[in-house]
Amino acid sequence: MEMYTNGNRLMVSVENIDELHVLLAQAKEEAEQLKRTIDRLSCFDIELEFSVRHKVQAGGMESASSTISDIPTK
Repeated sequence: MEMYTNGNRLMVSVENIDELHVLLAQAKEEAEQLKRTIDRLSCFDIELEFSVRHKVQAGGMESASSTISDIPTK
C-alpha cells in the first residue's frame, strides 16, 4: 500500500481493491439478511401456557396454571 498527497487530498494505492469490493458486497448482503430476521422476530406473537404442581401439606397435589400471551419483544 502506498500513500501520498495531491494538494488537499490523501491518495492511497492498494493492490487488492477487488477483494475489498467483494467483502463489502458480502457484508451488505449479510446485514440485509440480519435486518430481515430482526424484523420478523420483532413482530413475533407468542403464547405460553404452563402448569405447576406442588405437594400440599395433606399429601395431595394442588395444581395451578397460567397463560402468558402477547409478550412484547421490544
